[in-house]
Amino acid sequence: MRAVRYIYIIGIIIALVGLTACDGKGSQTQDDIPDRRIRNHSDTLALEARKTSDFNRVLAVVDSLVDAGEMSPIQAANYQCEAYFMLGQSEKSMDCLRRATADNNPPAEDFWVYINCGMHLAMLQDGLHDRDGAISTALRFIKELQQVKSPYRARALKSLYYFLGKTQMTLERHDEAAESFNEAYRWLKLNIEIDSTGGMMPNAMLTLENTASAYFGINQPDEAERWVNREHYLNGMTNMTELLDAQRQWQQALTSRNAANSEYLQAKTRYLILTGRREEVNHLPTLFGKEDSARTKN
Repeated sequence: MRAVRYIYIIGIIIALVGLTACDGKGSQTQDDIPDRRIRNHSDTLALEARKTSDFNRVLAVVDSLVDAGEMSPIQAANYQCEAYFMLGQSEKSMDCLRRATADNNPPAEDFWVYINCGMHLAMLQDGLHDRDGAISTALRFIKELQQVKSPYRARALKSLYYFLGKTQMTLERHDEAAESFNEAYRWLKLNIEIDSTGGMMPNAMLTLENTASAYFGINQPDEAERWVNREHYLNGMTNMTELLDAQRQWQQALTSRNAANSEYLQAKTRYLILTGRREEVNHLPTLFGKEDSARTKN
């Protein structure tokens, strides 16, 4: 079960790391925060290195970019935290995230990377069972986002409030979790109003489905039904063409997710074998966290 938890955290980090880079250099005020995260050339180089699944190489490339002044320390931490985690060095991963988020007034061009480092930090704390720390971190970044004018904050706030609700639910703080889930729903709707394309809908549907499942899990069917009804309402916000487009994109997302999971598990298997840890291969999960029935042969 612990392995499944770690794979889940890694999946979250891998899914987000490619989306977190901002363009530009130098210090600015937060009034100059860009509306969206923009990838630059240094991110392209780091992402190319990451495609090799050689995370020591990722660290080397990122270090060279920082030394050349092509990548900021906050941008670097965004890649380093994943690389160290994948190398089994969770403490170094945590240190990277803590350093990246130590200053609550980052350069404007790094702001969205800084926010995502905060999200990663909260997720890693939760995965390592420091749930009070995870809640504290999530609340800190929620507060910072509420002071930002950019409409892009809606997506990040939705994610943070949903994470906060799930963590509070784990601690059986159900009243607090209900408030957090309701805030997640409010920001989810605002996010759809800002970007009403079909691509936003699958993620919104998944959030509502998972919230309903959480309430079914603690035997609160009435509350679960309310979230199912919200899902139906959200579906009603789109016309048939938009819904069909959302379904198509959701299927593409599932296909991409399965391919990414498969690629990761293959790379992890090779890594374990090459490092003399073949017995750990048998404990790797399959795509949705189930035990892998196809064991690696000698």
